[in-house]
Amino acid sequence: LELVAKHDIDLNHELRVTGIANIVAGLGGGPVGYHMLGATSLAQRMGAKTRVVTITAGAICGLVLLVGGGFISYLPVALLSSLLLVLGLSFLVDWIYDAWFKLPKSEYLLVMISLVVIALVGFLEGVMVGIVAATILFVVKYSRVNTVRDTLNGTIYHAKVDRPALQRELLKEHGEAIHIFRLQGYIFFGTSDKLVSRVRELFEDARIRENFVLLDFHRVYGFDSSAVSSFMRMRQLANQHDIHLVITQVRGSILQQMERGGFYADDRVHIFPTLDHGVEWCENMLLQIHEGSTMFIQTSIKSQLRGTFPKPELIEKLLSYLERMEVEENFYLMRRGDAPQSMYFIESGRLNVLIESNDGEMTRIRSIRSGTVVGELGLYLKSERTANVITSQKSVLYRLHLDSMKKMETKDPDVASALHEWIAKQLAERMADNNRAIEALLD
Repeated sequence: LELVAKHDIDLNHELRVTGIANIVAGLGGGPVGYHMLGATSLAQRMGAKTRVVTITAGAICGLVLLVGGGFISYLPVALLSSLLLVLGLSFLVDWIYDAWFKLPKSEYLLVMISLVVIALVGFLEGVMVGIVAATILFVVKYSRVNTVRDTLNGTIYHAKVDRPALQRELLKEHGEAIHIFRLQGYIFFGTSDKLVSRVRELFEDARIRENFVLLDFHRVYGFDSSAVSSFMRMRQLANQHDIHLVITQVRGSILQQMERGGFYADDRVHIFPTLDHGVEWCENMLLQIHEGSTMFIQTSIKSQLRGTFPKPELIEKLLSYLERMEVEENFYLMRRGDAPQSMYFIESGRLNVLIESNDGEMTRIRSIRSGTVVGELGLYLKSERTANVITSQKSVLYRLHLDSMKKMETKDPDVASALHEWIAKQLAERMADNNRAIEALLD
């Protein structure tokens, strides 16, 4: 109706008025009224676009009610027949001739099938055949949509975890063992089968040795129960090839469908609330495989700095400006809005960087391990803390106060210069990692 009238229609208003009119007509024993595409199109094509048309139609119906319908016999039958013929032919021109140039060939074929069935069998049968054919066409077309939004590996994409330099090098060297599929759209038997084919090709490629395949459901808004069998096949493939299957950020309703179909977490399938948590688990497991997970746990701050500090001979002087701290689990090292007074070197333990939403829920945006530093951005930019930093386990830290840094710059400028260079290198490595991830996502 909107296409015929060539303007927007308030459907709620139109249906409400029609309903009220039917109630009033029913009280008088009148027939049911409804919107008629054919009559509307005929009036529009004749240029009758005002309310005079409906008023005239209502007046004639009222006249028939009062004096009978005998006067209708005086209307020329040829006139009425020609109007219907012209209207029918105009529809045929629109949907047979004009549609050839406007519609894709598959949709044009659908129109022709419906038309033939309507002509040979009946109107309702033609509409039914058209609906069934359109459904089949939709399934075929949607199954061709790529469910995989993008693919990444552990060399390009890392968890938001600050790690020691040697662990970062290990992950860069062996990161291809983590393969990430970021999924999208609606997953059903058509799209899930293509996903299984891609995963099978990955497993059977002798040039690539995967240990972990991660499927991120963040942008998946629907999941058909028919797709569960495809994920069961993926689990079988993972067992055959000794691969861990990691599922992240899956909606509760989708997870319930999976579990009802027999796909659930076990020693081969692992489920995590976010992509970041899933990638972190894969990285931790990969470091264990390559004996890198405990590399810095029992190592002193001096040993940690010796491998990365620009001038190792100045480490002792640097340590003289640091204050050692031992803090318990859940200790607030920084709070959002605090003034930047210090930065901290982490000798052992683990810290989480958290932001608080309006409803009070804490979300982790970064995790910090031993051998790294925290609080340096605020100290250098002289800006308020933008997040909370809390210890997630007992930790040993070394604090560099702003006053101590100023003292260092005055008394030992060579130490301060080496520290600034070290911090710049840390920030540059983070930026390089972020750039690689962004480039991969935009590819």
